[in-house]
Amino acid sequence: MGQDGPLPIKQSTDFDFVKINIEGLRQMSRSNDFSKALTKAIRMTKNHPMVTGVDVGSAYKNGKKIRRLAIRFYVSKKLGQTHIPQEYMLPATIDGLPCDVIEANFVPLEIPEYYANFLQPGLSVGNVVQGTTGTAGPLVVDKKTGRIGLISCWHVLAGSTGASPGEGIAQPGVAHRHGGPLRIIADLVRSVPLNKGFDASLAFLRHDVDYDFRPWHWENKITGVERMRKNMRVFKVGAVTGETYGIVESNQVGNYRIPLNEYGAGETPLWGRKIIISDKTKEDELTREGDSGALWINEDTGKAVGLNFSGLDGGGRAIEHAVAHELLDVLNLLDVDLLLQ
Repeated sequence: MGQDGPLPIKQSTDFDFVKINIEGLRQMSRSNDFSKALTKAIRMTKNHPMVTGVDVGSAYKNGKKIRRLAIRFYVSKKLGQTHIPQEYMLPATIDGLPCDVIEANFVPLEIPEYYANFLQPGLSVGNVVQGTTGTAGPLVVDKKTGRIGLISCWHVLAGSTGASPGEGIAQPGVAHRHGGPLRIIADLVRSVPLNKGFDASLAFLRHDVDYDFRPWHWENKITGVERMRKNMRVFKVGAVTGETYGIVESNQVGNYRIPLNEYGAGETPLWGRKIIISDKTKEDELTREGDSGALWINEDTGKAVGLNFSGLDGGGRAIEHAVAHELLDVLNLLDVDLLLQ
């Protein structure tokens, strides 16, 4: 016969449930605080001549990541306080939340080199008229026409503020023909305006082009699309670095200034998620010039999550990272759906 009174195991379970929910509320509140502080940080540095990016993530001490979240200001070069004009001093805290300053310059990624019998995400593509070269991103379906299209970065498929719809897209990109024939596989259709903070364009495949929506050398199917989140384990296939693995660093979207001067756009602030290198990537580089446009995929679910557009210019494995747009936002802005069969 059972005894009167509450069972100890039930009492413990209820208590743990309360603890979990309180901790969840604390984390949610802290995330909202950082989101508000990040918005302020981006606004206050909009015209700062030395800031190259702003995001939320782990702070660094003596070049090593520590277990403390911070608003992170990226600067082209770190200077002593005595060398910085007062109007350009960055805050130590915003709304009581700590700030960190990291020296980093972000660059657009370009230049791969593969010929292939059919088009796949991860292969070399580029605008023939503008002479660009980069990586093919996901294949998509245009919502209005039903045409099959290709997404990649604006600086890969358009490559100039003077680019026009109808310009041919070659595979491989112009820089990697290596004397081979010029093969036009698609035609430029439209781009997301850069002032929206996205580096993305769409090209329609020509009707005689064979394609496979799976990334190059990847046997599994893409199962859908989802948003990135902190600690998500992801991989991408870039035309230069091939298959590399990373981890989404933060739940917050950052803002990064990318020098698109050679494309006629100047320094351009773009929205993205920072992806840090995973132990599964054996080399020291997560992404390189030539990988812009590569598709990031969730390792666990097989769902597409991001469009690679930038990476750190040097710095070593400890701070090696890539930056990617949320793929869902890119799809919505280009008015297309991800091709899944």
